[in-house]
Amino acid sequence: MNKNLSDNGIVIEELKEPQLKIYAFDFINGAGAVVVSPEDVAELEAKPDIRKWMVYYTAGYCAFWQIENWEWLYEAVDKVVNGELSDSGIKTAKYMCHKLKEEINAGREVDRFPKFYLCKNLE
Repeated sequence: MNKNLSDNGIVIEELKEPQLKIYAFDFINGAGAVVVSPEDVAELEAKPDIRKWMVYYTAGYCAFWQIENWEWLYEAVDKVVNGELSDSGIKTAKYMCHKLKEEINAGREVDRFPKFYLCKNLE
């Protein structure tokens, strides 16, 4: 089941087996995604604005650990917080959902929330 909330900058893919949810977020210059186990869904969905929370979370993590080459994410924080959307960011979020689903269906191990994936826009 695919729940497309791209008008809010979020794409959600629900998998039956294994029972997981993939959330991908338009981060303007790219996208972020998390794979969430059933026991963690309520925690994530309790956030008043998941997309805003996720951009702060990922940017904070990258800053804390001094991860390089994520300047595009830092540049996008204010835009995401102000509710801006990007067609390219949504396209990248949809692509990330598709690729993560493909990996899971192939039986490959993927990182689960609170770990996340980031991808700069493909165009």
